[in-house]
Amino acid sequence: MESETPMTTTLESRGVEIARGDMLDLDSLVAAMNDADAVITTAAGYTRGGKNAHDIDTVGNANLAEAAHRTGIRRFVLTSILTSDQTPQVPHFWHKKITEDKLEQLGVPFVALRPGGLPRPDRNHGGQPDRQGPPDVDRQGHSPADLRPHLRARGVPGSRRRRRGRQR
Repeated sequence: MESETPMTTTLESRGVEIARGDMLDLDSLVAAMNDADAVITTAAGYTRGGKNAHDIDTVGNANLAEAAHRTGIRRFVLTSILTSDQTPQVPHFWHKKITEDKLEQLGVPFVALRPGGLPRPDRNHGGQPDRQGPPDVDRQGHSPADLRPHLRARGVPGSRRRRRGRQR
């Protein structure tokens, strides 16, 4: 369950009602969504880590979709991941695609935002990306070497391995 943050405090001060529920408890989500017009989720167990990370990305997202269906949510906004539908070998990408499929199967009106990466607040300084980390790791902790084979298999431009050293 998400705790109070400066962002939620700001939103609430502007009249936004924040409903909280436990993604691993379907009944708590149904209760949270009753009388709601929309759901906006950025939930990502993989990004946060912890003992429930996998369950949040699988069971939790399925519970969100099911609760939205049961309560008749009119608009569901899912923060997904670019190429989630093309990388079944990358579990945290694929789990987002499965969530999109579940929402569609249940007939929940939704939009999936698929950014290529999101800056993490704990790694930003004044809104600028943290450049202190290793240069070969993106903002979500993915190394190009981790993703390159999956992207290359899909023909994604720029996914070929670059050779270092003197050119002949």
